[in-house]
Amino acid sequence: MREMSSGLILFVGTVNNPLVAGN
Repeated sequence: MREMSSGLILFVGTVNNPLVAGN
């Protein structure tokens, strides 16, 4: 479950921060 949460947080963070992901 922890690995799943980590993946979701990273995925959501990337989607919510396109500038950070782009850079």
